[in-house]
Amino acid sequence: MILPVLRVSSATLDVDALLAAHPDLAPVNVWRTGQTGPRGRVYDSSGFTLDLGSGAPWVPLLEKTLERLEAHRPMLDDARERGADLTLDFGLVVGIAEEFTETASFAPGHLRQLLDPGVTVLVSAYPGQE
Repeated sequence: MILPVLRVSSATLDVDALLAAHPDLAPVNVWRTGQTGPRGRVYDSSGFTLDLGSGAPWVPLLEKTLERLEAHRPMLDDARERGADLTLDFGLVVGIAEEFTETASFAPGHLRQLLDPGVTVLVSAYPGQE
């Protein structure tokens, strides 16, 4: 399974003001500098995450993710102007045959679509559960 998540964060970001300016967003997680997270870690930044979908096969999921990023373009531009870092993390659940992904490739056109709004791309692996 592949889980694309957009993280918007910065040590100086006024996350409440950004979210108020874009009330259509539905973040799955919001944190603020100085707060203690669920694992006891004190956050050194403020931000939020947006779930951009999940599933397979890879190419349709990537295209849907890019469409969702484009739909959020006004917020991405605003967040960048406010000094936020934009990270798109493709989380790969690995370890179970049913969740196996053969290839997750980014064609040049896909990378251009990510570079234009200034999004950093991560690919993370998470252990699966049997």
